[in-house]
Amino acid sequence: MQARKKISELTSNQYYSGLNRRFDKRAKLLVGFGFKYVQLAPQIAAFVRPCPYLYNRQQIILAANVSHEHNVAFLMNLREYLRRS
Repeated sequence: MQARKKISELTSNQYYSGLNRRFDKRAKLLVGFGFKYVQLAPQIAAFVRPCPYLYNRQQIILAANVSHEHNVAFLMNLREYLRRS
């Protein structure tokens, strides 16, 4: 088994493929909780779902946060979103 490399030791392809794998896993999790992936602007995408207790409002998680957030921060934020529903 290989030891994990430091970020500074990764090539750009290794780094971004890791981000893509993380995004794919988290996107599947969010879709399972009822979020939909939408394009808000040409450079901005987000996961959106209707807010259950506020009429005509939506819960939004930016796609950049999904791919870049630390695991603990992502899970804490997700727990907060789900607690509100």
